[in-house]
Amino acid sequence: MNATVQPDGARKVGIGLGVGIFFLPIVFAWFLLRKGHSTVSRVLGFAWLGLGFLVMIANAGSNGAGSSTNKTTSSKPSLSELQANAVDDADLTIKRYGTPDGDRDNLNEHAPLAERYLTYKKENVCFYFVGKGKSSGEAPGWKLVLTRSVNDTKSSVSLDSTIIEKRMKNRDITQVVTDGAGSKQQPIRVQAKD
Repeated sequence: MNATVQPDGARKVGIGLGVGIFFLPIVFAWFLLRKGHSTVSRVLGFAWLGLGFLVMIANAGSNGAGSSTNKTTSSKPSLSELQANAVDDADLTIKRYGTPDGDRDNLNEHAPLAERYLTYKKENVCFYFVGKGKSSGEAPGWKLVLTRSVNDTKSSVSLDSTIIEKRMKNRDITQVVTDGAGSKQQPIRVQAKD
């Protein structure tokens, strides 16, 4: 590569070879085995290569690669944790699928019913909620309405649970977790219009 040859046959590590060893030691460290490179330069080059391998192995081990247990852990909350911390159905939907693209409600005191719509535009899904109790000055608890709960935003057609799960899969922060005993936490099943 780029090595300076001395009159006595010794080679110095040039800038090009040094940069190559620094950024891609797996390829360039081997050039240090050519005749004329000093033992010190070879030890430093291959030590750098070895350090790179140790870092890769440490990262692979921390990511769970090569793990022999069948327990999956995640820092993501489980569905039961979300349900325990949710104020109502609308809050649970937001905690599970993230902030909606559209969130509108009808809290007009003259309206006979408090309604709320959470819209996820990319997925073409709109969740419909009704207030559980509307007292003056208080926000109602939102309940998902089963007769017209989740609609396609383009066609206004009610969606069944399998279509909802497919469309919202990329937004769903819960995951099915299996431990060594084989118990599972199931995702929420939303039932739409019969």
